[in-house]
Amino acid sequence: MTDLIEIKDDLVSPSLFNKLKGIIEPPTFPWYWSSTTASETYNDGYSFSHLSYVDGQAVSQHNDLFHDAMLNALDKFDVKVESWYRTRLGLITNQNKELIHKSHVDQDTAHHTLLFYIIDSDGDTYMYNKDDSIAKQITPKANRGVLFLGNIKHSSSLPLINDRRIAINVNFKIKGYDYNGY
Repeated sequence: MTDLIEIKDDLVSPSLFNKLKGIIEPPTFPWYWSSTTASETYNDGYSFSHLSYVDGQAVSQHNDLFHDAMLNALDKFDVKVESWYRTRLGLITNQNKELIHKSHVDQDTAHHTLLFYIIDSDGDTYMYNKDDSIAKQITPKANRGVLFLGNIKHSSSLPLINDRRIAINVNFKIKGYDYNGY
């Protein structure tokens, strides 16, 4: 990994990607409502999530598939994982208004984040400079991944054209990466 923010398309094979979509997209997939998108202390609209892995525990019946797919995606970034912290799927629906959610980091522990988009959508992801100005705006594209250092603030936004935005968010530590100065 050379840049602080890397974007790659077509991360996993079409067959694996279709398997993921076949699990996540149907209305029978268990999404859980939340009154916020990323922060319990800041009300920036509702969202839905599905935790797959947290606190060293698989908490989803689909965790093996999600975990294997994300490891496969990380191989395209030439990244090997030392520690896995969390896998969370996020669903944000069109709420007929324009809104960029509050910027945040997923956790304080030194880590990297992979955002992996399941569908083409608007509802861009915003990455921020240290002064909170926007550094990069990324449009969700099916099978696209965004890899970045976990201390980079980021936020999602509501889709206005599409009915939803779906992403997998993974927090992990890279094997051999020097997190001194994180």
